[in-house]
Amino acid sequence: MVGERAPGVSAENRNLMNKEEKSMRGLRLLAAVVLVLFGSVACGGGSDDKKSDDVTGMADVVADDDLAIGDDVVADDDVAVDDDTAVPDEDVVVPPEDVVEEDVPTCEPPTVDPNYVGVQKCLSCHAGMHPEIVAAWENSGHNFKLNKVVDGTPPVYPEFATKWYSEDDFELLPGLGVTWNDVIYVIGGYGWKARFVGTDGYIITGNEDNPGVQFNLDTQEYVGYHTGETKAYNCGACHTTGWVAAEADCPPNPDMPGFLGVYSENAITCEGCHGPGADHAAAGDKALIGKGSDSCGNCHIRGADMAVIPAKGGLTQHHEQYQEMLASPHKDLGCSACHDAHASSKYDDDAPGEGVRTACVTCHADVTVNDKHNGIATCVDCHMSATTKSATSHTIGEGDDAVLYGDIAGHLFRLNTEAGATLTSKDADGAETTNSAVPVLYACKKCHANKTVGEAIEGAELIHGE
Repeated sequence: MVGERAPGVSAENRNLMNKEEKSMRGLRLLAAVVLVLFGSVACGGGSDDKKSDDVTGMADVVADDDLAIGDDVVADDDVAVDDDTAVPDEDVVVPPEDVVEEDVPTCEPPTVDPNYVGVQKCLSCHAGMHPEIVAAWENSGHNFKLNKVVDGTPPVYPEFATKWYSEDDFELLPGLGVTWNDVIYVIGGYGWKARFVGTDGYIITGNEDNPGVQFNLDTQEYVGYHTGETKAYNCGACHTTGWVAAEADCPPNPDMPGFLGVYSENAITCEGCHGPGADHAAAGDKALIGKGSDSCGNCHIRGADMAVIPAKGGLTQHHEQYQEMLASPHKDLGCSACHDAHASSKYDDDAPGEGVRTACVTCHADVTVNDKHNGIATCVDCHMSATTKSATSHTIGEGDDAVLYGDIAGHLFRLNTEAGATLTSKDADGAETTNSAVPVLYACKKCHANKTVGEAIEGAELIHGE
């Protein structure tokens, strides 16, 4: 009905609509009058009765529209249009009739699976049942993947871990004017490096004048990390438990637009490996919780192709041990055959528990080592050289006899004794990957800095001989 107040229609447009409707009805009336007159002329004037009928027909047209032409009355709708409040035609912008208001997208941030019950629920039973496992996990790297900064107070790491800050002499992110009050999380900081997440949820990346934003524990120095880039935090799948990722345009916390996800706990806790524990906690049935030993490959990989080991700068990139294992002679073994995932391998000599719980000789009892190396070099020294880089690297030797070492033990185990062997290769597109065996010089150079490739190949043939 014309004149009825529709949601979202302004008074000005409503007045305009009324005036337009009056004009249209006036035109219809005029057309009817012309039709009647034209009909009279065409018929030669006609009789008085005919004229009377025509006039009556015209009146019916007017009656049908129930419109009295005037500025004040629209009879059909009983709506009076006040010319004093009407907007002048020349000031009105009328939207096209075919414009349809688009739906505004609805933002639905992710939520955490309610079946995650939290580590305290797990500890309510298992702290008493397995106190040694709990102590090992609490002091492992899994418990320090993403560390909350509370009220400007930095996180606390185990006493045996490498120290990298103190209240007296540590300068946080030099040149950037950042204090602990400007940081919401420390990424890592347990074994190799520390990065920082600002209170806006973005990883702090610095600028060209002050690029040092990643603190390397081994060298106690800052280095650059994606200098000048805007880098959101979306790493929670392997740094938290129960992580659910969010889209960049729909952050869970509008005050932290760079933090793209939600989590149950900011560490790899029991449920990070064993899965959500609500059903298990309610029933106490072991069958309702994952074993955990099968989950290492969820995080200790890079990329989606298990047959490819991504490399960068001549070394394997970090957290790719699972892909290395699949390329090694140990591919049929599970990680837990050698490791206790609850304990620290990085600080195995000092931390509670045994990160490496199975010695090589357990399976390789028939392998002997010559007298020159027996009791000096271990299996790991030669077969698990530091071919992976997390934070730092260093070179021993020069030219063709130089070896670039990283800071994490490799998991390929197999040595390549061919001349000209390299640790990594590049394809036609420049993509760098790690080969399936380690050049033998990597096994020797750590102790024999002056050894050449040829000498390493010759010596390798005797290492397990007389």
